[in-house]
Amino acid sequence: MSATLGGGENVLQLIDDGRPYPVFQPLVSMETGQVYAYEALIRGPDGSEFHRPDRLFGAARAHGLTGRLEIACCETAIRGFAKLALPGKLFLNAGAPAIERFGSPLVAEGIETEAELAILRDLGVAYGQGYFLGRPDKRPDAAIPAYAAAAKRRAKHSGSGIFVARRRGQ
Repeated sequence: MSATLGGGENVLQLIDDGRPYPVFQPLVSMETGQVYAYEALIRGPDGSEFHRPDRLFGAARAHGLTGRLEIACCETAIRGFAKLALPGKLFLNAGAPAIERFGSPLVAEGIETEAELAILRDLGVAYGQGYFLGRPDKRPDAAIPAYAAAAKRRAKHSGSGIFVARRRGQ
């Protein structure tokens, strides 16, 4: 069975060649507004059918290579993080069994507006991540954008109804 997507590149060869690469998205302390950590996100080679993570991981899953890909991605993310000498911690994505074994602070993902930031901060969420706080990048900034820092200081919850929906990995 060929581990290809659409008859193109072989996903197993791509994994073995170490071609997936990390981008890093800042994870911000809701209390201080400082970058606390970076989440490593994986991309396949630029211009390839595997560039998008959903296609890369979908092909790996279809051919029983998810575990192998996750290990390779964690290794490349750790090397990339060390090479950039970024401050703070590194967060890695892993399968559910690994996640359930370790406790961790609550992280709100998908923060895209000032209103979402304000509500989550006022709810006491410790850490947040999303495009409003910083986009994934091969060389991420060590601080959040000025507009996000100003919004974090202004954060006041209005008392309106709130619901929480999981945005990723549903």
